[in-house]
Amino acid sequence: MMSRTAKLIVILVVAAAVAGGGWYLKGRMDKPVPVKTAVLKRGDLTATVTATTTSTIESEHNVTVSAQRMGRIVRLPVEEGDFVKEGQLIAELDRADVLAELSQAGANLALAKSRLAQSEAGMVIEKATSASTVEEAKSVLKESEGNLTRSKTLFERGMISQQDRDAAQRTYDVAKARYESAIASLDVSKVREAEVSAARSSVKQAAAAVESVEVQLGYCTIKSPIDGVISKRPVDIGEMVSLGSVIVEMLDPEDIYVLSTIDEVDVSKLRVGMPVKVHVDALPEKLLDAEITRISPIVSGSKQETRTFEVRTAFREEVEFLKPGMSADIEVISRVMKGIIHVPAQAVLDRDGRKLVYIVEDGKAKLVPVTVGYMSWSDAELTGGIKEGDRVITTPDASGLKDGSKVTEMPGP
Repeated sequence: MMSRTAKLIVILVVAAAVAGGGWYLKGRMDKPVPVKTAVLKRGDLTATVTATTTSTIESEHNVTVSAQRMGRIVRLPVEEGDFVKEGQLIAELDRADVLAELSQAGANLALAKSRLAQSEAGMVIEKATSASTVEEAKSVLKESEGNLTRSKTLFERGMISQQDRDAAQRTYDVAKARYESAIASLDVSKVREAEVSAARSSVKQAAAAVESVEVQLGYCTIKSPIDGVISKRPVDIGEMVSLGSVIVEMLDPEDIYVLSTIDEVDVSKLRVGMPVKVHVDALPEKLLDAEITRISPIVSGSKQETRTFEVRTAFREEVEFLKPGMSADIEVISRVMKGIIHVPAQAVLDRDGRKLVYIVEDGKAKLVPVTVGYMSWSDAELTGGIKEGDRVITTPDASGLKDGSKVTEMPGP
C-alpha cells in the first residue's frame, strides 16, 4: 500500500499541474489577438458585375466556307493561319464531269433552237398559204353566190333552163365547200402555233439546263468571301467532298469583341453602353476600356444553377496583339455610389441570417449587428449599425477572435 507520505506527494504534484494549467490558460486568454482594422469613413464605391467564367475574345466575322456541290479537291492553296483577300482562290474541285454535262447541255440547246426555227418557218409558210386560200375561196364563193341568185331569177322568168339553174347551184355548193375547207385550214395553223410554242418552251428548258450546269461549273471554284484568316481547314487535296462539306473556316482578326457569360442574377443590372474594364493575359499590366454592345435575350444552360446570358463587349479603341481565341476577364461598372460607408466584404459575417461585424472598443473586439446595402465579392456597403470613425476588424477569421477578445491592431485593410 502507498504510504501517507507518497500520497501527499502525489496530491501536491496534481495540484501543481492544475494550477500551472490554469495559469497557462489564463495567459493564453489574456494574450491579445492580432487583427487588421479599417477606420470607417465615407467614400465612393464602384459597383461591378463579373462573368461567371473566363471570357473569350471572338471575331465579329466568322465565316464557314462550304462546298456547294460534290466533287474531288484538285487544288487547295491555303493553310491554317494564312491571310487571304476577298475573292482569292481557296479551293478548286475537279471539273471534268461538269464540263461534259455542259457540252451535252449546249448540244441539246442547239438542237432545240434548230427545231424551233424549223417550226417557226413552217408556221409562217402555212399561215401565208392558208390566208391566201381563204381569200381566194371567199372570192369564188361570192361570185358563185351572185351567179346562183341571178340564175334563180332568170329561171323564174323562164329565161334559162332547169339544167342551167342546177349548174349554178352546183357551182355555188362547190365554192362553199372550198371556203369552209379553207376556214378549217386556219385551225390547222393554230395547231402549228401550239407546236411552235412547245418548241420555244423546249429552248427555254435547254437554256436553263445550260445555266444550271454553268452554275455547277462555278461551284468548282471556291473563293474567299471576305478579307480574313483561315482558322480551320479540315480537308486535303484529293479528298472527295459532298454538298455542304466544310472547306475552311475564316475570321476577321481585326474586328473583335469579348464574349462573356453573366449569371441570370446579375444580368438585370446591365445595360448596353455600360463601361467595362477588360484584362487579358497578353497585356498583364494594362486594363483595357470597353463597353457592352449586346446582351443576349436568350438564357443559356439547362440547369437552374447554371443559367447565364451571353454578353458582348467591344473595345473602345483599337488594341494591338489581341487575337480571337485569347482569354479575358471583364468587370462591368454598373454604377458608382458616392459618399457611402463601405468595408471589405470579408469583414461582414453572416450568422443565423444576421449580418455582423467586429469593431474595436477599448482594445477589445465587439460583435455588432449591421445593415448591409450593396454587396459584392470584394466590398460591402454598410447602411446601419455603425458610424464613421468606428474601427472595423477586416480579419474576422483570425485565430482565437471572439466577442470580447483583447486585440492588437496591425496596419492594413
